[in-house]
Amino acid sequence: SFGSLPAYGQCNLYILTNEYVGINYGSSDTVALALDELEPKVRDFQLEQACMLELFIYDQAGEPIKDAVVVVSDTSNENPAVVNMNNITTDSNGRYIIGGIKPSDIEYSVTVWRLASESDDGSKNYLPYTQNITLSDADTLESLSITLSRIDSLFGQSGGE
Repeated sequence: SFGSLPAYGQCNLYILTNEYVGINYGSSDTVALALDELEPKVRDFQLEQACMLELFIYDQAGEPIKDAVVVVSDTSNENPAVVNMNNITTDSNGRYIIGGIKPSDIEYSVTVWRLASESDDGSKNYLPYTQNITLSDADTLESLSITLSRIDSLFGQSGGE
C-alpha cells in the first residue's frame, strides 16, 4: 500500500529491505513511475537475496555498548560508499544488524565507535575500531563480536586527586 503517493505525476520508487538487495535512492536501479489518475500502474520486481551482518559491540569488561555508532562502507573504489544510511547505532544489548548488502567478493569496512553524550558522565567514550569483512553468501548471517577500548584507558584517567 502506498497511501502517501500523489494522485498523479512523476514518482521515484525505492525499495529498502534487509533480506533482499533493494533499490536505493540515487542508484541506477531507481524506478521512475508516471502515475495517471485514470490508469492504475502495476510493476513487478525481482530482488536478489541479500547478505546480512550482525554485530555485537562490547567494552573491555564484556558489557554491551549501547548507542555505539556503526558505519559500513564499500571499499571497492577510492571513495568508499557508506552502505548503512539509517539506524546506525547499536541497541541496548550492543547489537546492530544490517542487511540489503549485495553478495560480492569485495571487502566492506566496518567501523565502530562511541562518544559520550551530554547526559553521560564522560566514561562512555570509546576509540574507533575498524575491521574489513567480505559478504559473499546470502544464505549465511555473518556475525562479528567487537570489543572497544575506552579512550581514557589509552590516555590515562583525567582528573583525580
